[in-house]
Amino acid sequence: MHTTEAWYVYNPLLGVNGIKKLTLSINQSLETALREIEGRVLKEYTATLDEIENLIVQSQSEADNKNATLAPFKKIKQLYLDCNWENLPADLLNGLDVLEALYIPNNTSLKRIQAGFFKNKKCINRILINHAKLLLEPGMFKGMPNLKELDLARNQIGYVPVGLLSDVPDIEKLILADNEIKSLSAKVFYSLPFLKEVDLSYNRLEDWNEDAFSYVNSLLFLNLSNNNLRQLTPSSFKKLNSLFTLNLDGNYLENLEKGSFIGLPRLDCLGVNNNKLKGINTSTFDHLRVLRVLLLENNDISVFGPEAFHNLGNVQLFRSDNNNISKLEVNVFNGFSRLTSLHLNKMNLEILEEDWCVGLHSLTELNLSDNKLKQLPPNAFHGIPCMAKLNLHGNLIE
Repeated sequence: MHTTEAWYVYNPLLGVNGIKKLTLSINQSLETALREIEGRVLKEYTATLDEIENLIVQSQSEADNKNATLAPFKKIKQLYLDCNWENLPADLLNGLDVLEALYIPNNTSLKRIQAGFFKNKKCINRILINHAKLLLEPGMFKGMPNLKELDLARNQIGYVPVGLLSDVPDIEKLILADNEIKSLSAKVFYSLPFLKEVDLSYNRLEDWNEDAFSYVNSLLFLNLSNNNLRQLTPSSFKKLNSLFTLNLDGNYLENLEKGSFIGLPRLDCLGVNNNKLKGINTSTFDHLRVLRVLLLENNDISVFGPEAFHNLGNVQLFRSDNNNISKLEVNVFNGFSRLTSLHLNKMNLEILEEDWCVGLHSLTELNLSDNKLKQLPPNAFHGIPCMAKLNLHGNLIE
């Protein structure tokens, strides 16, 4: 059964009589579908103004940047501004008391939202502002006590001021990806008890400030991928004891110190792909007792330290593709008692020691493809009684 949603396209230059109707599938990506408006044949407007709940405003004129433009639409719940306005005046949304979501995805001229813009917007739960040049100021989001999701990706943001989010205490999802943030101040996310997801990927973070997340006790997903992080200090994440997924892909980490992951008793998935790791030390992951997914692909790892994985009895998927380990030592994976999928392809692997696979009694899938193995030891896989899938393609075995 197809569920659709009616949106109405309004250009103030054409007036309310020029409004057209756009029907979207409820499962369509709103941002993608609305970007295709220009190429679509739209139906004539057949509703009264009071029936319009989803409105798209298209304007390139600063003369339309005023409350009178939106004043006739008292019932709108979702507003999409396809405009090129530099500032959003404080009274623009006055009278839109049932507004639930605001989308401004492509206003490349937008620099400032005036204080009071969101005054008395108690119904707003989602804000998306992308591809602007937005200046962040404390107080700019005041008036939305029920905001749940704030997407500020791709806005050339260089700094997040302390207190910016203090007026939206119920926020659950914060997206700051694809900006120019180099550092985070202490307590920048303070007093956000319901915050569950933070995306800081594709910024310029160089150092990690553990105090940025003071009293953020509900955070489940943290994405720090594709930044400039070069090291983690012991206890870097000790205040994030609810964290479920941590993504550190695409940074410049060369070493993971013992204690780097202290304070993450619930961590389920850890990604450190595409870094500069040289080795994995003993005890690096000791505190990740419930971890199920460990991803270390595309590094320069040449050694797994003795008993590096001995406390990872809940891990089910381990990927270490594209590293530089020539030999797998005896008992190297002892500790992976529940591991079901192991990927070691493109590792420059030349030698498997006898008993290298001790402890892998739950493994069902093993990928050793595209290595430099010339021969296998006797009983090379005797420690893997449940193996159902083995890939040795691209080796030198005769």
